Amino acid sequence: MNLIGAVLCSVAAIGASVALPATASATNAHCVTDYGGDLLVREGSTVCRAVSDHAGRARAIAIDGTAYANATGAGTNTPGGATAIGIGVNGAAAAGDGAGLPLAIGIGADSVALTAIAADPVTSPFALSIALTGSRASVRTSDNTLNCLGAAALALDPGDGTLGSGAACLATPFGSWRTP
Repeated sequence: MNLIGAVLCSVAAIGASVALPATASATNAHCVTDYGGDLLVREGSTVCRAVSDHAGRARAIAIDGTAYANATGAGTNTPGGATAIGIGVNGAAAAGDGAGLPLAIGIGADSVALTAIAADPVTSPFALSIALTGSRASVRTSDNTLNCLGAAALALDPGDGTLGSGAACLATPFGSWRTP
């Protein structure tokens, strides 16, 4: 009978947490610029900024964090220009900067994700960095400079799309790995 009671209490607690309304305390800031804009939004300690040149699109989303996106230069896979995306959540900082599609995602306190793609020459159409609580991930293409520090970080530069042209790194609590 004790096992059945424990299961029923657990199901009731999970169901109540999903079904009952709760007050959200996260402060959100969304910044969007297309084709030559610069937008900065600050809501308390949550900050986002999106900057784009005449051919770019920038998207920055901050949820109790800091986010920055800077779209400059023509993107190789993006019609008409670059698309930069930065997402910072729960005390994280994230910045996507450059040409192509730089994407940076930071989640958790004291995490930093930085992704940059050089505008000349654009050797990578896409790059990604993800950092979770207390970790650091960064990508700077053209030379495949990748850094992954902490317990949960990923950086990816697929290169020009041909087999073996890219590089990646991964940091976990069990160690870190890097491809050439």
